[in-house]
Amino acid sequence: MKILLLGFAVLIAASTSHAFQVVNANTVRVRILAYNIKGLPGLINPGWDQDRFKDIGEILAARRNAGTAPDMVLLQESFGERTLDLQKAAGYPYSAKGPSNQKIISSGLYILS
Repeated sequence: MKILLLGFAVLIAASTSHAFQVVNANTVRVRILAYNIKGLPGLINPGWDQDRFKDIGEILAARRNAGTAPDMVLLQESFGERTLDLQKAAGYPYSAKGPSNQKIISSGLYILS
Protein backbone atom coordinates (compact mmCIF):
# COMPACT_ATOMS: atom_id res chain seq x y z
CA MET A 1 0.00 0.00 0.00
CA LYS A 2 2.89 2.39 0.79
CA ILE A 3 4.35 1.82 -2.68
CA LEU A 4 0.97 2.57 -4.25
CA LEU A 5 0.63 5.83 -2.29
CA LEU A 6 4.17 6.91 -3.16
CA GLY A 7 3.57 6.16 -6.83
CA PHE A 8 0.35 8.16 -6.71
CA ALA A 9 2.20 11.04 -5.04
CA VAL A 10 4.80 11.10 -7.79
CA LEU A 11 2.08 11.13 -10.46
CA ILE A 12 0.34 14.04 -8.75
CA ALA A 13 3.59 15.97 -8.47
CA ALA A 14 4.38 15.34 -12.11
CA SER A 15 1.13 17.04 -13.12
CA THR A 16 1.96 20.32 -11.39
CA SER A 17 3.87 23.09 -13.10
CA HIS A 18 6.33 23.58 -10.23
CA ALA A 19 6.98 19.94 -9.47
CA PHE A 20 10.38 18.77 -10.63
CA GLN A 21 13.64 20.63 -10.94
CA VAL A 22 15.84 19.39 -13.77
CA VAL A 23 19.40 19.62 -12.49
CA ASN A 24 21.05 18.22 -15.61
CA ALA A 25 20.32 15.69 -18.35
CA ASN A 26 20.59 12.78 -15.90
CA THR A 27 19.22 14.27 -12.68
CA VAL A 28 15.78 15.45 -11.60
CA ARG A 29 15.30 16.77 -8.08
CA VAL A 30 12.03 16.30 -6.17
CA ARG A 31 11.66 17.83 -2.71
CA ILE A 32 9.46 15.79 -0.37
CA LEU A 33 8.51 16.69 3.19
CA ALA A 34 7.14 13.96 5.46
CA TYR A 35 5.48 15.64 8.42
CA ASN A 36 3.75 14.17 11.47
CA ILE A 37 1.64 17.17 12.41
CA LYS A 38 0.35 15.67 15.67
CA GLY A 39 -3.23 16.37 14.68
CA LEU A 40 -4.90 13.71 16.79
CA PRO A 41 -8.56 14.41 17.59
CA GLY A 42 -9.35 16.09 20.91
CA LEU A 43 -10.88 12.97 22.47
CA ILE A 44 -7.55 11.17 22.07
CA ASN A 45 -5.30 14.16 22.70
CA PRO A 46 -6.85 16.73 25.07
CA GLY A 47 -4.03 19.22 24.41
CA TRP A 48 -4.82 19.29 20.69
CA ASP A 49 -4.03 22.65 19.14
CA GLN A 50 -6.62 23.45 16.48
CA ASP A 51 -4.54 26.37 15.19
CA ARG A 52 -1.77 23.91 14.29
CA PHE A 53 -3.27 23.28 10.83
CA LYS A 54 -3.47 26.96 9.94
CA ASP A 55 0.03 27.62 11.30
CA ILE A 56 1.58 24.80 9.28
CA GLY A 57 -0.24 26.00 6.15
CA GLU A 58 1.15 29.50 6.64
CA ILE A 59 4.70 28.17 7.14
CA LEU A 60 4.45 26.13 3.93
CA ALA A 61 3.05 29.17 2.08
CA ALA A 62 6.00 31.28 3.26
CA ARG A 63 8.37 28.60 2.00
CA ARG A 64 6.55 28.58 -1.35
CA ASN A 65 6.94 32.36 -1.61
CA ALA A 66 10.65 32.01 -0.79
CA GLY A 67 11.07 29.28 -3.42
CA THR A 68 12.00 26.62 -0.86
CA ALA A 69 8.69 24.75 -0.60
CA PRO A 70 8.67 20.97 -1.01
CA ASP A 71 7.11 19.60 -4.18
CA MET A 72 5.10 17.12 -2.13
CA VAL A 73 4.05 17.12 1.51
CA LEU A 74 3.19 13.78 3.12
CA LEU A 75 1.10 14.43 6.22
CA GLN A 76 0.67 11.99 9.08
CA GLU A 77 -1.86 12.25 11.93
CA SER A 78 -3.83 14.77 9.93
CA PHE A 79 -7.32 13.95 11.14
CA GLY A 80 -10.41 15.99 10.43
CA GLU A 81 -11.51 18.63 7.98
CA ARG A 82 -8.85 21.09 9.14
CA THR A 83 -6.48 19.45 6.65
CA LEU A 84 -8.33 21.26 3.87
CA ASP A 85 -7.58 24.56 5.64
CA LEU A 86 -3.90 23.61 5.76
CA GLN A 87 -3.87 22.68 2.08
CA LYS A 88 -5.57 25.91 1.05
CA ALA A 89 -3.31 28.11 3.20
CA ALA A 90 -0.20 26.34 1.89
CA GLY A 91 -1.26 26.74 -1.74
CA TYR A 92 -1.06 23.11 -2.81
CA PRO A 93 -3.77 22.54 -5.45
CA TYR A 94 -3.87 18.74 -5.25
CA SER A 95 -4.34 16.26 -2.43
CA ALA A 96 -4.84 12.56 -1.96
CA LYS A 97 -6.30 11.06 1.18
CA GLY A 98 -4.80 7.87 2.56
CA PRO A 99 -6.66 4.59 2.86
CA SER A 100 -9.28 4.00 5.48
CA ASN A 101 -11.20 0.91 6.41
CA GLN A 102 -12.84 2.52 9.38
CA LYS A 103 -16.16 4.31 9.33
CA ILE A 104 -15.50 6.76 12.16
CA ILE A 105 -11.94 7.97 11.67
CA SER A 106 -9.65 8.16 8.64
CA SER A 107 -6.05 6.98 8.37
CA GLY A 108 -4.82 10.53 8.94
CA LEU A 109 -2.56 10.30 5.89
CA TYR A 110 -2.59 12.94 3.15
CA ILE A 111 -0.39 13.78 0.19
CA LEU A 112 -0.31 17.41 -0.93
CA SER A 113 1.21 18.60 -4.19
